Amino acid sequence: MNSWAGSERFRWATKTRETQEAALASRKALKATGDLQGVLEEWTEESLLLAEARGFLVSPSDPLLPELCRALNDAAILAAQDRLKRLADRVRLDLADPGFMAAKAGVAQESSLLANGKIGSDRLIWAEAWYDLSRDPAVVPLLAPNRPLSVRSFGGNWTLFFGAALP
Repeated sequence: MNSWAGSERFRWATKTRETQEAALASRKALKATGDLQGVLEEWTEESLLLAEARGFLVSPSDPLLPELCRALNDAAILAAQDRLKRLADRVRLDLADPGFMAAKAGVAQESSLLANGKIGSDRLIWAEAWYDLSRDPAVVPLLAPNRPLSVRSFGGNWTLFFGAALP
């Protein structure tokens, strides 16, 4: 039996968030600790494939390979942070103008607002994660009236998990 039946959007949000946050945490830890061996394990194959795709032949023993691996790790950190920001912004923009995302996508989109006028928890989770990372004041009006944010299928109380105090 498919436990996600009827909740495919929620499943996508869950799995995307889990992947982005786990990858971001791992890559930030590699950078923060200066774990060159971990960076090499994570990025050597990608680095060699990237070089090959660009027409370069790089040996795994090339002394510059660690620098390329570090650069890819840094770029991956920025990309993950940007994705979390876009996901949080999608909620903010949808609430400001429900037609905004439909106009951008070219097809109708589900609103972040539920029929009862509240914001869907799966939408707010992105805002909670983005605020923890960035302290972006634009998401404070979303979070303040909805805390504590607790979603059982997302693992519990996200406000406690992220713990970023609002101004």
